[in-house]
Amino acid sequence: MADYYLAPDGSDSNAGSSSAPFASLQTLLSALEAGDTGYVRGGTYDESGFADGSDQHGTASAPIRLEAVDGADVVFDFGSGDTGGLRLWKCSHWEVRGFTVRNAPSYGVYVFGDSTDVTVENVTVEYSGGDPGTSGAGFHVRVSANTVLRDCVSRYNYDPSSGGGNADGFAVSQATDTVVEDCVAYGNSDDGFDLWESTGQRLSGCVAHSNGWDLDGNPAGDGNGFKLGGGDVPSGGHLVTRCVAYQNRRRGIHYNTAEVAMEVYNCTAWDNPTNFYFTAGEHVLRNNISSQGTVNIQDPVDDAWNSWTLDVGDPDFASTDPSSSKFLHLTTGSAAVDAGTDVGLDFDGDAPDLGAFETDGGQDVTSNVNPVLKAATPTGDGDLAFTAGTLHYYDGSRWVAPPVSYYDGSQYLTVSEGVQTDAGLVDGFERGDLTPYAGDLGSFNVSTDRAAEGSNALKTAGGRSAWADIRSTEKAIPHGSTFQARVYFTDAADSAILRFGVADQDNWLGAGYNSNESGIQLSESVDGSWTELGTAQMTPVTGEWMTFRVEWGVDDPDQIRIRCFDADGVELGTGTTTTSANQGNTGYGFEYTFQYGGTGPVYFDDLRIV
Repeated sequence: MADYYLAPDGSDSNAGSSSAPFASLQTLLSALEAGDTGYVRGGTYDESGFADGSDQHGTASAPIRLEAVDGADVVFDFGSGDTGGLRLWKCSHWEVRGFTVRNAPSYGVYVFGDSTDVTVENVTVEYSGGDPGTSGAGFHVRVSANTVLRDCVSRYNYDPSSGGGNADGFAVSQATDTVVEDCVAYGNSDDGFDLWESTGQRLSGCVAHSNGWDLDGNPAGDGNGFKLGGGDVPSGGHLVTRCVAYQNRRRGIHYNTAEVAMEVYNCTAWDNPTNFYFTAGEHVLRNNISSQGTVNIQDPVDDAWNSWTLDVGDPDFASTDPSSSKFLHLTTGSAAVDAGTDVGLDFDGDAPDLGAFETDGGQDVTSNVNPVLKAATPTGDGDLAFTAGTLHYYDGSRWVAPPVSYYDGSQYLTVSEGVQTDAGLVDGFERGDLTPYAGDLGSFNVSTDRAAEGSNALKTAGGRSAWADIRSTEKAIPHGSTFQARVYFTDAADSAILRFGVADQDNWLGAGYNSNESGIQLSESVDGSWTELGTAQMTPVTGEWMTFRVEWGVDDPDQIRIRCFDADGVELGTGTTTTSANQGNTGYGFEYTFQYGGTGPVYFDDLRIV
């Protein structure tokens, strides 16, 4: 049993020890045998082609492990090749955890070829696709047994050769006894979870949303949250519990011609055109909630004890804001509380609640979307309060606290000892890259040479004779908010705009400084038609961080006000306008130009709702 290491400054001619690490993922994988661990140090690794674990076998007591060093931010980027991804072929007893696979043309993580007993935990796959010979799926388990996918995220996968028709978040085909727990799939061009030609799989606590569009927001593949069957061999027989599907392009949970009877218990489908679609087979649905979408159920499907058969028309959710910790949870007065029937899942009260989240006097007792470590702490008045706790371990010389991660609905956030999560922060660019953005990505980068907060800031890359912009693919600023960002000008002729109310490249609102106007500019774009809504005088400050603060629909639903301040809080200018456009959009972005004499660079940082 040995430990091997991979590091950005390593060499494949090294021995792979802690002091002489390898440089490439393939070299590390090839070295591993039963009981060995491959540790990966923080950094981005540019990989070309496939990185394979091939016919390598651990045992139940001595598995082969591949994992990031505790707390390290590890990215394997396969974008330099026409094919590629991480593959485990004909392998057994592997444990893989703690990193990101990005830009894999073929698929992100592929477990295939009669592999058995493989566990993948806390792995994110994003932007797979491009190889016309494969699916472009984020995770693909095929012809393998006893695979576990846990706490994984798969997002923004797209296969252009089929127009987005194959790139699922999680694909399981011709496999047996796969377990998928607490995983999240969103922004994939085909389906979130696809169990094509599979039987007897188990899905629990998973979330699928916003699937079925390409990276520019155009309709693409099937657009199901959960697709549970299909193919030329019998499919179905799955157990699906406490899963959530929302805002997928076509269907939330779809049986997809599965013949083998399956059980779907305590799931919530919201705001899909069709929430549940089961029109054949002796499938059993219990304790499910459908809201803001249709239900298509036909005999012989057994759908007793669901919101649509119990006449619970309005489940009375505590929130329908996906950014809220109470998103799609029930209020204590909901008619869905204690309205279900016992299907063998844990519950409180007289009977199970309907839907994915069980409540007890207003306290959620099942929440697979936002797990947070909490500890009971005395309040000083004889009562107890639940506050964020800290795990410690002994590293041989002292007690230290490893980072604790949880999923906030769109990304994993990490909490370290002595650091509190910042509830208002939208983006501080501490992830170190622009993976959650689309647009003119070549005109921006993330830099450490200047930051308002933390270590990183968004920086303009090079000169630009026209306006350049990027927009978030994780919508986060709703109408009715006051938000702000820190902005740094190098030259008084630089121009920078904050975008909000962004739906896509053609629909957005903008507020910021335009040097061609010698002041503040407010604007909008509706279906690609740009309109200047107003201007106001402002003299920017160079060489220090300014604050651009925007009030969007705060005092009046149609009013937009931007106030700009210098580093000492002195107001530099205020601009106000009104518009009713784009109020239903919650995306945001950043825009700049140097065409009016500016030299840059311009920096943005610390975007937050205040």
